[in-house]
Amino acid sequence: MNKKNIPLLILSILIAVFMSEMILNLIKWEPSKKQDGYLQFGYNTGIPLWDEDGILEEGMPVKIRLFQPDKDLFWRPVPNTSFTNSAGFRGKVEFSIEKRKNTKRIVILGDSCSFLGKKLYADFLKESLEKQDKVNEYEIINASVPGYTSYQGRKNLTSLLKYDPDYVCIYFGWNDHWTVPSGFSDKFHSSLESGLKFINLIKLSIHKIKKEKNVRVPIAAYRKNISEIVAVLTERNITPILITAPSGFQKGKMPLWVFDFFKKFYHMNDKEIMKIPETHENYADVLIDISKTKKVIIVDALEVFKNPKDPWHKYFRNDLIHLKEKGHKLLADEILLKIKKYNDTINTNNSNNIL
Repeated sequence: MNKKNIPLLILSILIAVFMSEMILNLIKWEPSKKQDGYLQFGYNTGIPLWDEDGILEEGMPVKIRLFQPDKDLFWRPVPNTSFTNSAGFRGKVEFSIEKRKNTKRIVILGDSCSFLGKKLYADFLKESLEKQDKVNEYEIINASVPGYTSYQGRKNLTSLLKYDPDYVCIYFGWNDHWTVPSGFSDKFHSSLESGLKFINLIKLSIHKIKKEKNVRVPIAAYRKNISEIVAVLTERNITPILITAPSGFQKGKMPLWVFDFFKKFYHMNDKEIMKIPETHENYADVLIDISKTKKVIIVDALEVFKNPKDPWHKYFRNDLIHLKEKGHKLLADEILLKIKKYNDTINTNNSNNIL
């Protein structure tokens, strides 16, 4: 190619990009309008506009608008509903930014597993902590949001640091290893929300040609997200509490109903569905692995719930993912046990240092 033609070629490309961008803006093109199964705000993502699962009790939905779109987080809770306070936190208790004297704060960073139920593990934990500790009052800010992944949790954490928590419970896993019909990861979806429309159109076209099918947060990204959350907290002397998400699924014993459900809503095949318990355990192992090298509290709830004293249906809703009240109580007891053990170790080490 003649070197004299290179500037002309570059100029032609720039003009073509500019014209394409102008046309896409004129027709108000958005990825969600052209991409089937795009991770948009609505039920096809598994995130209902209304309470369809039953927030308080399974099978007893309440017709109330729960979520609203959010540019950075995809969606967030509507504040001041029957189930949320003015900040959109689960529950009706309001929290000031400034923490009162003799008050310990715990933030719950999670998904629907921390949101659904009449009495949650957060409630049981508060009762037990205040019964055990006669000096301090405990405030538990439940900032969990149904449908959230660790990707959204990492972004959501930034706005929660102003509450100056002493502990943060990190309870993600299920949504991270689910797929959406588009096959987009959360990170890819987020990249489509900004930048040039022309570039986004090219990215979508390449994705469609390659027929990629990604989970919302691949396991390497899950490790990165959790590690970043832990780093942010420990830098501020906030104690992370990592919780492996409990499950009622057993390897090789998947109930029949799950096949139709996951095929319909997550476009999974039989092989992928059968591997759900194994996949979920792999994500839980990431938390165990992180806990070996970081100053965190690890609550291996997945292991605790493997051999419950009572039948599975006493602890789990029918989906074998979300907890009933008995399950929330068991989880709260385990968190309390691990907090006490952690603090006892800290106190012992401090005493030894003094000596």
